[in-house]
Amino acid sequence: MSPYRLRAIRHGLWLGVAFVWLLIADQLVSGSIGWDAHAYWGAWHHHLYSAAPEQKDAYLYSPAFAQIIWPLTLIPWPAFVAVWLTAISGAYWWLLKPLPPAWRAPILGLCCLDIFSGNIWSLFAIVIVLGFRFPSLWAVPLLTKVTPVLGPVWFATRREWRALVVWLATVVALVGISAALSPGLWRDWINLLLHPEHYSSATGGNWQPLMYLHGPLMLAVELPIAIGITFYGARTNRPWLLAIAMIFANPVVTSNALVVLAAIPRLLIGRDGRRAPVSGQRLVSPVLAPGLAVHAASRQG
Repeated sequence: MSPYRLRAIRHGLWLGVAFVWLLIADQLVSGSIGWDAHAYWGAWHHHLYSAAPEQKDAYLYSPAFAQIIWPLTLIPWPAFVAVWLTAISGAYWWLLKPLPPAWRAPILGLCCLDIFSGNIWSLFAIVIVLGFRFPSLWAVPLLTKVTPVLGPVWFATRREWRALVVWLATVVALVGISAALSPGLWRDWINLLLHPEHYSSATGGNWQPLMYLHGPLMLAVELPIAIGITFYGARTNRPWLLAIAMIFANPVVTSNALVVLAAIPRLLIGRDGRRAPVSGQRLVSPVLAPGLAVHAASRQG
């Protein structure tokens, strides 16, 4: 790819950063910071599954995740959000460190909306990077957003049975311990996943947004795509494709999921063992290669 195209892509990233910071500014003006993280911190301040999906402070993950972070929720909210957002910032800094500064800065800027919201997408990106070495980490997607658990598909495709057994044993152990402590909460969580329409909002009405009603239909289309990408990546030894697959595996369509692409620089280093910074060419080429090939073919035609 020519330097001019790389520069144009980098300038486009900075335009995206400007848009992201407009969204962040709107949240800050309204006095909101860590809006997703607040749901995690406040999960034990009321019944875990008393709020409807998309309602403020609704907790939607498994009881196991809430139990694991419970000690941290005992500190005051200002301290919690400071620790939580600092950890997320550090995660993105580590993920993007292989990039040269000219690329690291705008991509880190694009991740700022997720940093300020306090969601767990950065944790998913770390799972993608480290999950090949530590298969147990793939329990995290299953016990939170459920459908992005693509690591086992990778292991099964490559016949890495030991990694698959380690992941399964971790899930069974965590679920077993958690369910023994709070069996009722697991029943409530499963009911929330299967029947979200039964949960009432603060205004007294049942929560039935258009997007969620089509959630099963979207997953029926997107989940096979995610599995197909993972299968192809496993067969061709392209671990960075897991980051792209996870975007499609997200249970709700949201642009926030794009931040898992921050895993790609670390995955590119891990692929060839190089410790040199990942250049813009190496960063962009894997993601844009299919589109560029189609574009070149159309011009030749």
